Amino acid sequence: MNVDSLTGARSYTVYTNKKQLGFGSNLLPSCGILPNDDMQFKTGNVTITKYDLTSGIISGTFDCKIKPANCDTIFITQGRFDFKL
Repeated sequence: MNVDSLTGARSYTVYTNKKQLGFGSNLLPSCGILPNDDMQFKTGNVTITKYDLTSGIISGTFDCKIKPANCDTIFITQGRFDFKL
């Protein structure tokens, strides 16, 4: 997933392309997504809750919706990340 022009703590629209997203599950083996797979749509949001470049920390939450070509829509909700630069 990619966010253009990250400038501070706020919400951003997620942009994805088929080279940046992969997903796999033993529960849904026919719905795995490889980075090169085509999808009908990929949308989402990232909310940066901490943007401290001095300390080198970026934290936040995310959600997204993806539609693989031969599978039901997959919703990823209430994701969280902490990134140390």
